[in-house]
Amino acid sequence: IIVKFIIAFDPGYSIEQGTVVYKKKITLTDALCGVKFTHPSLDGDKLVVDEKSISPGDFSIFKNKGINDGDFVIIYEIIFPVNITDSVKKAIHQFEY
Repeated sequence: IIVKFIIAFDPGYSIEQGTVVYKKKITLTDALCGVKFTHPSLDGDKLVVDEKSISPGDFSIFKNKGINDGDFVIIYEIIFPVNITDSVKKAIHQFEY
């Protein structure tokens, strides 16, 4: 028996030596205030992410959820707003330390 797999490539995913890497876009609001979501793993489980805040360069690792006991890594890409009104800028400046 010969089994062929046809995989549709999603540009948000990459595979590096059995480790599956997924780039997840999140809003600036979610990065600052926290984010909670689930993401399907390759074996059908739900990977639960519950982060209080996310900084540029942050990621989550799920051990043994990749290919051949590799890991599943979610790298966060923070979407920064393009246009900010003056009133929003003023409100943001109130939080500077």
